[in-house]
Amino acid sequence: MSFENVGLKLKGNSSLRGISAQSDPATLPWIIRLDRFVDDRTWDGWSEPVVHANSSETSLNEAIALSLFAETGLAAEAAVSSSFSVNGGGSALRLIVQNSNEQWTETNFGEGALLYKSEGDGGEDFGGGQGGMSRSNVLAERFRANEEFGHTIDDAASALQAELIDSGRAAESLDQRQNTLTGGAVGEVVSADTVRSEASQIAEALGIE
Repeated sequence: MSFENVGLKLKGNSSLRGISAQSDPATLPWIIRLDRFVDDRTWDGWSEPVVHANSSETSLNEAIALSLFAETGLAAEAAVSSSFSVNGGGSALRLIVQNSNEQWTETNFGEGALLYKSEGDGGEDFGGGQGGMSRSNVLAERFRANEEFGHTIDDAASALQAELIDSGRAAESLDQRQNTLTGGAVGEVVSADTVRSEASQIAEALGIE
């Protein structure tokens, strides 16, 4: 698949702090606008793929998380691993995902649905802002303060994880993603040993034997 004359812009706020003219553009987060110069052009019906910044050398952890969300019936962005380069520079392994914009929100939650994103300062605390909770996170703050709600979420998450592991779907998703990362053009920009190492860590964390 090849597209020419596309729009390209950096994506993010706190994730862009610290970048400079010396930063490798192949490692930065981008939004690609397929319809910026060609009206109505899409890729499988979507016009704004997002190139995510890697959370690990292979981004296998994020790819597996999205796959398992989808397996449980939760809304999740479709994602594909890619060999990514900018301006003829060196290639890097990057995860390309659907942009969670209005189109994605309506597709997953129905017409008129709204998707809110909290304001963050790039810190480790949930929600960002002073003390970890910004004023825009009132709902999140209430959820955390409700002990009964917290237990309900924990119980549901544990049940879903057990179902995914017992059914073998978690192991299958991990195998599929691992095979993708060790073959084709993607396999040329990351070592098989690195993929196997990260896959092993994920399997251990999920309790996959």
